[in-house]
Amino acid sequence: MIGAFKNTFFKVFENPVLHDQKSDVLVTGDDEEAVLRFIQIFQTLPFRFIHAGKLANNRTIERFTLLELELASRYGTYPYISLQIFGIKEAVLAN
Repeated sequence: MIGAFKNTFFKVFENPVLHDQKSDVLVTGDDEEAVLRFIQIFQTLPFRFIHAGKLANNRTIERFTLLELELASRYGTYPYISLQIFGIKEAVLAN
């Protein structure tokens, strides 16, 4: 089983790039090969897919998305939210 798009608001699907920055999609799963395969298959979409570890991390991602929603609303960027981890330019295929 794979978890993905749990941190992506539905409105972002219409235009996933804002100011030349791709929206992040966190991908989780207990089967490492399945996660990597998912990222490889979907990396042609205009999102930045990030391997976010085990499937159990979905609970944290869902809670964190609530915080991102509050911050995006406060700073006027809703529905666009994105993790900015220094050094990650494209899809992260390995830990």
